[in-house]
Amino acid sequence: MRTLNEREYRLVWGLAISLFVAVNLAILPAMTRWNRRLVSEEKLLQSQRFAAEAWLKEKNLWKTRQQWLDAAQPHLSPETTPATVVNWLQTYSKDKGVTVKNQDLVTVPSTDAYEAHGIHLQLSSSLQSMVRWLHDLQKPGAFINCQQFVCRAGEKPGEMDWEITLARFYTPSSTPSKP
Repeated sequence: MRTLNEREYRLVWGLAISLFVAVNLAILPAMTRWNRRLVSEEKLLQSQRFAAEAWLKEKNLWKTRQQWLDAAQPHLSPETTPATVVNWLQTYSKDKGVTVKNQDLVTVPSTDAYEAHGIHLQLSSSLQSMVRWLHDLQKPGAFINCQQFVCRAGEKPGEMDWEITLARFYTPSSTPSKP
């Protein structure tokens, strides 16, 4: 084999550099996509780690909450029907000075963790009576939630008309409980 002259030597180096640049230009878009994918996966993993660490920090809180729910949340039983909830609400309202004008049963979404009975009420009372009624009704241990709330001025001065949709939450069970 003969030795390369200076011109051939430069041509070989030029070809090698050209091939190197062409290969790098061809690989660059794929490397950029790969880099973007890795960065997004890293961000996803960091957010998952952050969420997991937050859950671990709050683990005792959630255990305590679950124990409280197991002990305090009323259990659904055959004796607990929407009608018993309506009767209880009528008695409760009368004791608090709130007049029930009309009530209807409504459907409230339930899950495996709880069942709910919904009641739509049309009420009449003074503002102070209604605020007291709602405050006492929605205490955490009652497991009653105000889903919808509409307030209008009543026919008499100082009286308000209310439309409220309430939901009472139960743990599905066969042990009897009071509404």
